[in-house]
Amino acid sequence: MEKNTSMRLHLCTSLYYTKTEALPSEIRENEEFIQFYELDPVQSLEFEPDPQLLSGSLVFIGHKPCDLRGDSDVNLPEASPQVHLATKLPVQARTVSLPAGEYLFVQIRGPLMSKSEWLDVAIEQQKDGLWERYKLKAQLYIRYLFEDGQFVTQVLRPIL
Repeated sequence: MEKNTSMRLHLCTSLYYTKTEALPSEIRENEEFIQFYELDPVQSLEFEPDPQLLSGSLVFIGHKPCDLRGDSDVNLPEASPQVHLATKLPVQARTVSLPAGEYLFVQIRGPLMSKSEWLDVAIEQQKDGLWERYKLKAQLYIRYLFEDGQFVTQVLRPIL
């Protein structure tokens, strides 16, 4: 695998997803998924973190079907009083987001990455961020999508 350099990304608007229980065994071209991890607070500040401990706990998985991608993205405010008609649950209870803000960002094109592969990228990203003296949150987002004819895995780490 070639070296993927972290870059600083300013995400201007939050991206919203519908909660789901698990990633499917195969992601299709018209789908987009995100995973959010709370990292181990100690390991998330180490130059040489223990890969077994770093990923901490999976908080949520989100799914954005093709009809919610592109310019027609749903802009749901965090305190939306809307109710989803099919489930009778408040929309915000079924919705998760990648919040607007500053991130260290790495994008890898090609086959979607396994957990061990993106965790290696996250460790290198953490080293880059600490070397640049960024104050990194103990959080990690892994985003899977199809873009410009290829599958893409994005690794995003919030910056304080």
